[in-house]
Amino acid sequence: EVDSDVEKRQAKARRRTKQKEINAKDRAEAATAPPIPYPTAPSFDSPVDSWVPVDDNGRFDDTQHAGNFARGQRGYKAASQQQQQKAAKKRKPNKVAQSLRDVQIEGAFVPSTAGVDADDLQYDDDGYAADAATAAAADEHATQRAGFVAMSLDEHASDFTEVGEYETGPRAYTGSGDPAELFLHLRRCGLALERMLSKSGKLEDSDLGAFLVRHRRITRQQHQLRLDLQTENPDQKVDLRMERAYLSAHTTVDALPPNRPIVRTFTPMPARRPARRVVRVTSSMRRCGMGRVDMNLGDSPPPIACPAEHVAGGTCGHKSEWGPTTRSSSKKPYWVATCPMHLLVGVYRAQRRVELRPWAQTMAARLLMPAPSHPAAQGDLCTRCLGAANGLCRHWLCAPCCRAVGLFCKVRNHGKDAPRGTAIIRNISDVLWRDPDHEVIDVDAIPDSPLPALVPPVYIPPESIGIEVNVEHRWKTNPARIGDSAFYTTIIHVPTARGERGPLLASDFTDISLSDLRLTNIALDRLRTWCHTAVGYVYAYANGNDSSDDEEYAVDVHYDDEQRIDFIVDIDVDEIALHCEPMEEEVRRGEDKTWDTLRDVKVLVEAWHYSEPGYRKGRVVKRMVEAHMVRRRWELEDCQLCLNDINDADFKYLGLEDANLLKMDDGKQRVGGIDMDTMLDPGLTITRFHDDHELRLVLHVHGSEYNPRKRRASVVHDEGSGLPDEDGPAWRRRRLNDSFFH
Repeated sequence: EVDSDVEKRQAKARRRTKQKEINAKDRAEAATAPPIPYPTAPSFDSPVDSWVPVDDNGRFDDTQHAGNFARGQRGYKAASQQQQQKAAKKRKPNKVAQSLRDVQIEGAFVPSTAGVDADDLQYDDDGYAADAATAAAADEHATQRAGFVAMSLDEHASDFTEVGEYETGPRAYTGSGDPAELFLHLRRCGLALERMLSKSGKLEDSDLGAFLVRHRRITRQQHQLRLDLQTENPDQKVDLRMERAYLSAHTTVDALPPNRPIVRTFTPMPARRPARRVVRVTSSMRRCGMGRVDMNLGDSPPPIACPAEHVAGGTCGHKSEWGPTTRSSSKKPYWVATCPMHLLVGVYRAQRRVELRPWAQTMAARLLMPAPSHPAAQGDLCTRCLGAANGLCRHWLCAPCCRAVGLFCKVRNHGKDAPRGTAIIRNISDVLWRDPDHEVIDVDAIPDSPLPALVPPVYIPPESIGIEVNVEHRWKTNPARIGDSAFYTTIIHVPTARGERGPLLASDFTDISLSDLRLTNIALDRLRTWCHTAVGYVYAYANGNDSSDDEEYAVDVHYDDEQRIDFIVDIDVDEIALHCEPMEEEVRRGEDKTWDTLRDVKVLVEAWHYSEPGYRKGRVVKRMVEAHMVRRRWELEDCQLCLNDINDADFKYLGLEDANLLKMDDGKQRVGGIDMDTMLDPGLTITRFHDDHELRLVLHVHGSEYNPRKRRASVVHDEGSGLPDEDGPAWRRRRLNDSFFH
């Protein structure tokens, strides 16, 4: 018994060694052989696998191949597809089976529903059934296939000789040209036997011959199309993308016969397109019901009309549905609108607002664009060129596309020079998709069909006139954005008895008109209108605490002869979100945070040079300059500056280039002096009609004998110490100011 076991192990080792030698030989041949010419556009001949692969021991690597069979594009494959998960250099090469039973070969043509699920079959290490249930199921499976095998035995299995296909796919023929050898080479390249034979014995009557004739005709046609394209553009070089698009549009393809592919190959498929981005489900999202297959998406926004712009003018208008997605820079899920032609065209924001992407391009337009320098692999896709987008770009664009679109973006090399607040944000009710069959009711037609029950009827008083009311919302410039405005309009109906230039009362504003004018959360006493008597804007309506007799309030608010009236209202920082997306700096302005993205602050920098030794001794020579310096805090009272914020030209003009920093301060006790990075405390300036400086920084440069290390906490000076008189004569202050500003 011991000897028999030893012999079995030795025989098993010899078989394994022989199998490895065969695999090594095949790999060496595949590495040196040139590739076989393959059709350039065989969209109908999708490559599939060869026979069931086995390991070095002659066993099946995956038992699922014995029972599950996948369907090809034009019929059933010869065997189910083998997915290679590892790289070609790391995985163990598979060897094509040299001898397969006819049941295994012909069973590939039986639909998978006629077989038994391989996951329910249990086999031992030698490939035999492990229990009675598995053996019975296998026998039943074989009985079901026996009828089909008997019918197709003469056609497929009578004189069928197995050949081992090339592991690396089709390769070029380098033999002597013998017909038998060439025929065997084609079979090893993956051409099916029944597709190479014909009943008449002529190649033209076989499926392979029909394929070659069809391929030759398409090749000649595409060659002629290339010549025509070059003739149409004699003065310019035809781009490869343009050539492909032209050939794809003008090549005619015949109808394909209902059969399976001709070539079966292990050739590596092209790189797959990036997987569709889905929401990354976190534990908190699971508790909220997100991430499940049966997640209720009934609360998703209604579809919008695609806002993408056409070259000839107008917009796309296709129905764009909403779906969840995420970005690589954040785990936060987003609702995005996707157009079937332009892909991502909108992002849903808070308060029923939509950030539109009108720069999205069709696939045909993207073919004519320059190829992206960073193709997207697994990250975010650019919404314009489908390249690799920057995960921090708020417009979901790459750097070249962001600069081309011209919107503001804080990312480096993006649209940082564009004005802030230029994002295209609309209310979702303004961009909803309408069915082409949707009929708009004509208000002039008689009779009109009634409005839907879900829409509340608008009450119009009898014998009334419509007044056009326009409101301009203005917000001032703040440290984060430049001031801007937004316009809204509506129609308010008033009784006809008020006349042509009648008054517009505060009670005439309805809830619908306040919503249209974005005044739901804004009191009417903040509205201002133009007053010809005061030659300026005055408040239109006074509240209970104000008196209408005040000059700041209008006596009456009248509409003009054109039945129109205009208002303006000043918007606070908290109310900017009603019109555009608030910036991060505006939302977090109350936090104790140092920023590097705020606008520069305008500072009046003064350098006071003292002529005599000591602390503020002698005659004072003042140098003043206007500088734009970095703003680190939202509130001006909290801003601090340093000498590094002053540019070289201003630093030299102030006379600080050769000054001793140890003998300088900003008016406060600076033991040890200051350096270029010391944070100095400026003071607020008094606003005058000719002075728009926000801060004032005074630098004191003391005499040569002044030692800051021996400075006392408080210094008392005599009247004759030569200190500048801050509250001195008015003519001195006026002369200093005039010398600087004039």
